[in-house]
Amino acid sequence: MAESKVWLVTGSSTGFGRSMTELLLKNGNRVVATLRRTEVLSGLAEQYPSSQLLIIQMDVVKSSEVAAAFVKAKEVFGRVDVVFNNAGIAIIGEMESMRDDEARKTFEVNFWGASNVTRASGRSGRRTNQSGEGCCRFLLLWV
Repeated sequence: MAESKVWLVTGSSTGFGRSMTELLLKNGNRVVATLRRTEVLSGLAEQYPSSQLLIIQMDVVKSSEVAAAFVKAKEVFGRVDVVFNNAGIAIIGEMESMRDDEARKTFEVNFWGASNVTRASGRSGRRTNQSGEGCCRFLLLWV
């Protein structure tokens, strides 16, 4: 039997990230679930052993937290095979009614957050893989 993949999932507290985390765990994969409020996944932590699920507090806007998550993933699982870069926020409404601080936060998370994870993934993959290539697979989800 082939060894399970190691997935790093951003935004694993709700929506697609939570659904993907649950599906991956049910299918026997190892998951590094990243989110801002780790207590949200306490139920999953009770269901799955630490050899399959690693929960890390991480805000994608903070590049130091993103880098630390990849380091911890490598310490625990030895590598990251797939990144499901899903963390994001949405604001629904008319453009003219959006406050500047809301628009800036949305851009910070959806653009710079995704960029931080992408860069950290590449750096982590090059350190892990002998060939110097980045992470094997990378999924960026923008909804």
